[in-house]
Amino acid sequence: MLLWWSWVWRRQARAGSPRRRASPPAKNTAPDPKAVAAVNTAVAALLKEAQAGLKEGGSKDPANKLREKADYFGEAAPADITPDAVLAALEKPINNDPRVDSYVKWQLLSAVRGQFAEELAPRALAVYRRAPEPYTHPGLDRNKLTSALFKIGAMNKDNESKVNDEFKAAIEKFTADNLYILHYRDDLYARLPVSADSLKAGIDDMYVRVRHGVNSAGMFTQVGSLIRSWSLLADRRQLGGISQALSTLMQAVKDAHFQPFTRVIWGDNPMGLRWEGGELIPNADIQSVIDAVREAGRK
Repeated sequence: MLLWWSWVWRRQARAGSPRRRASPPAKNTAPDPKAVAAVNTAVAALLKEAQAGLKEGGSKDPANKLREKADYFGEAAPADITPDAVLAALEKPINNDPRVDSYVKWQLLSAVRGQFAEELAPRALAVYRRAPEPYTHPGLDRNKLTSALFKIGAMNKDNESKVNDEFKAAIEKFTADNLYILHYRDDLYARLPVSADSLKAGIDDMYVRVRHGVNSAGMFTQVGSLIRSWSLLADRRQLGGISQALSTLMQAVKDAHFQPFTRVIWGDNPMGLRWEGGELIPNADIQSVIDAVREAGRK
């Protein structure tokens, strides 16, 4: 059963992203060559670090243990590295493995203290929108998982622990594969100046995450708080765009196709094993922010 089960969750097809209106290209000026050289040196070192830590079995070796937070440059901002030099590195692919690419870029962000300056915001926003997408939750293959459950015996209560133990391994792999991808996306978003465009990008990011079965409740709390504060001074056109984006996110969250199964449970009525899942962002939280935005638009 183990080999057959691995076939069910092994395929992690990536879901599509919402269509986005192209942003006008930002003016690009060449950063200080010394800063670029310093960033390139850091990239080379971080690339070796990431590849050693993410190779098969590498993370189990204490010598290859990866960082738990973005701290490559230490507590003080490096004097020889500028934010635009960091952006220049973020704008280019570093590695074909999205986990490695994200880890390196996540660590590079530790050279940027606070938010990017307004003149760099368009470039940073474009980088954010191109960040590697997360891997897809194995529980989103709902039809195959339901069919598989009946094949192995949905009326046998003893299968509950067996199925859950095997599926837990699939979820753990999904979580591990996404760890640095989400760290990078989270920390990059935190460095974007707050604006209608950055808030819309944050909502779009959550839309992408939800379509991949990634729990986004924590990020919504952060973005939702920013939207509430921003909405007090925003104009009606901007408020309308954010409200529409939130409504689109709400539709995705409510869609059962994007509510991944997480485990099987035994039920007595009807009797048998069945899959259990849940929403990735509380609907009430999204509706509360939508209501706040609409109220701001009426003032």
